[in-house]
Amino acid sequence: MERPTGISLERLNVTQLKTLLGLATIPERAGESLQVAESARLSALLTELCHNEGRSGDLLLTTVCDPATALEVLRGIKELAKRLLAEAPTDAHRNAATVLYHAAIAAGVAHHGTNMSSRPLDARLPLYEDLAATLAGERLGLIFHAAVERARDEAD
Repeated sequence: MERPTGISLERLNVTQLKTLLGLATIPERAGESLQVAESARLSALLTELCHNEGRSGDLLLTTVCDPATALEVLRGIKELAKRLLAEAPTDAHRNAATVLYHAAIAAGVAHHGTNMSSRPLDARLPLYEDLAATLAGERLGLIFHAAVERARDEAD
């Protein structure tokens, strides 16, 4: 059976995004209790995915969230996320890689005013608005919020 290569987040509403991100943060072992969209779990999943890359999930997330990160570094993280998505062994890992992919694109917009995707930014704004709301209070939520604000400012 062929494994799906990605998840299209663009058609999900806020409730569905919360559920999806919750799946990304659900531990594989029963009995552990984690909050929806907990950064520590997302970081752990990314670290597991990067075991052959020698990278930590926390470093990836910190780098994406840092306004001083160069656009070329963000492009590299976006490409890494695409590879991780293709290699992800579980739905939780695929969800984590998908969030990293979109976070890298959002950071490019927020910090550099550059859409690194071949898709128009307007097509992703509803998704990024929903991710900002879903991840409110998390550092990634701030990235999605900043991307939406910058896109709106540039459209005016």
